[in-house]
Amino acid sequence: MIKDNNIPRNEARVEDVKICERCGEMIVGEYDYIQTRRHTKLYFHKGMKCRRKKSC
Repeated sequence: MIKDNNIPRNEARVEDVKICERCGEMIVGEYDYIQTRRHTKLYFHKGMKCRRKKSC
């Protein structure tokens, strides 16, 4: 087993980072997703929290 000592344990990897399709922000914590017919996944904040924010 090879261990990579250069990767800090607390940082997220590129594969683990999810971007909300609605607001474009990075998702921290829980998220929802849907899978399209082409088998791509679209990620959203849990409960659509980004919809509640006012951007005006």
